[in-house]
Amino acid sequence: MKKFILLLGIIAVSFMFTSNTKDNEQAGEKITICHIPPGNPDNAHAITISVNAWPAHEAHGDVIGDCSSNDDTIIDKDVPISPL
Repeated sequence: MKKFILLLGIIAVSFMFTSNTKDNEQAGEKITICHIPPGNPDNAHAITISVNAWPAHEAHGDVIGDCSSNDDTIIDKDVPISPL
């Protein structure tokens, strides 16, 4: 019985490390966006964020790339985001 519990513990720990590895790899992928603060568009500035944070920024009007380069840029929302 002790061997079974020990084996179960080893399996549980290995699953924890396996699932965290994928999250850590994705967390390292970054993109530069032009962050336009809601209610203060005159304070737009470039920031670097995790690709996982992009949907929230896109929802309030931010665009991919440096602010100075986005003046005349058309963003195609169907093109997948590529990390820097």
